[in-house]
Amino acid sequence: MPQQTHDVAASRRIVGIDPTASAPQNRYGSASGVAAGVRFVEGRTGLIQICYTSRATAPLDRRHYDALVTEAQERNHDDMITGLLLYDGARFVQALEGPEERTNACMARIERDRRHEAIDVVSRGTIAERQFGTFAMAALMPDDRDNAAFVHTIKSFVENVEPAHVKALFIGFAVLSRARGSARASNAA
Repeated sequence: MPQQTHDVAASRRIVGIDPTASAPQNRYGSASGVAAGVRFVEGRTGLIQICYTSRATAPLDRRHYDALVTEAQERNHDDMITGLLLYDGARFVQALEGPEERTNACMARIERDRRHEAIDVVSRGTIAERQFGTFAMAALMPDDRDNAAFVHTIKSFVENVEPAHVKALFIGFAVLSRARGSARASNAA
């Protein structure tokens, strides 16, 4: 089986993130991943992808959310797991992909995490190549002031993701997050 190399810098440019920054930020949240120049090389180990949704047991403020993301990125980097995490203040949606044993162990840790409940595994299966670039965990959170830009960012981030139902899961989540944000803004006015 030929080895595939995923270039972190190229993946970061997709969402307009500075590939030279070790922990880049954008206005939608942290989209940081592995350090610039680090490459994951796929060998003979089978890759799997797991996508799930869940509900937060309590809202996470920006500081706690960033701590969760940093913890996930460090562990995922060590385990060669990549993916995408979205959080809208009430719900999470996440894709994890990597070596089967390590990805299943990561999902088991997530299922034990008390920061969320009602975990629904939407999709689980083998993949030929990573669908979410080489981010140890790209993590985005909508900004109530610019929800249309958040939806656009997610659409461009998952543009080439297969299967289609995984792409639809993330776009649908972003659109519903936008609707939630609009409702919060209307209620506050």
